[in-house]
Amino acid sequence: MIFNRIEAKLAAKASMKQAQPSYMIVMLIYLLLTTGLTRLVMTLVGVPWANALIYLQQGHPPEEVFDYIFVQQMDRVAVAGAIQFVLGLFCTIVEFGLISYTLRLSRNEGPGVANLFDGFAKVGRVLWMSILINLFTGLWASILMVPAVAVMVAAIMTNEEIYLLLYMMLFVGGAVLAVVVSYRYYLSAYFLLDDPACTARQAIRRSKEYLKGHKGEAFVLDFSFFGWTLLAAVLQNIFLTFGLAVVGVVASGVLQLWLTPYVLTTRGNFYNYISALNGGPSRPAGGYAGPDYDYHSTGGPEPF
Repeated sequence: MIFNRIEAKLAAKASMKQAQPSYMIVMLIYLLLTTGLTRLVMTLVGVPWANALIYLQQGHPPEEVFDYIFVQQMDRVAVAGAIQFVLGLFCTIVEFGLISYTLRLSRNEGPGVANLFDGFAKVGRVLWMSILINLFTGLWASILMVPAVAVMVAAIMTNEEIYLLLYMMLFVGGAVLAVVVSYRYYLSAYFLLDDPACTARQAIRRSKEYLKGHKGEAFVLDFSFFGWTLLAAVLQNIFLTFGLAVVGVVASGVLQLWLTPYVLTTRGNFYNYISALNGGPSRPAGGYAGPDYDYHSTGGPEPF
């Protein structure tokens, strides 16, 4: 049975329309907790390295800029770096909560703002899963990225165009490999959500196992939203061209408030479909795990 992408999107929209409170409110709170909080805290703390590019553009030698920022202001750099790291961990946990919210939304379980904090109930597993996924993806990409660095050094030392061409091929190949590998771990967070006993490594293994033969479907699903992403960028650039940068940012931001839950809720339907194929609750006749289905009537793992 092939995943019905169009029906899954229609189901996601139907679920979003029924959301109480509105998914827009949940998204606004999500942005305040992540982007808003990060910018506020880092503005108050200060980011010593933020002006490095400006100093370089003004003609200051790179060694002077490095000495001024990372030697003379070493204490500030350490504090700002530590705070930014902690904020990154916090955002990772809240992002997991957003996945929890949209998965529940795809199942019409009446999710709300409180679900944004679901990740704090299993914070260790959420962070460890994120670390492992980034580590595994990076290791696979390094198969081509490490040779790319060596070739780049050779290109700089010899100034031979053939090395530059080889570097570009290896770099692009490494980036493509990283994307391909990342789809092995595409549903890890969902397995961690759906099974209270699931560990980080088990969630990753299940994602790899369940996505065998379905990574192409996942990629096509993501790519099908590319037009909306492109529209957001075009809107922002059009308004910027006419000197209305603030209007462009607002227009693009409003579109993202709708697009992000739309994408994630549809992805939740894709997970429901994959889960059903592998022994989860049977799918409805429509060929997708849509909003009118009782996912708990036939047992299976209880949602987090």
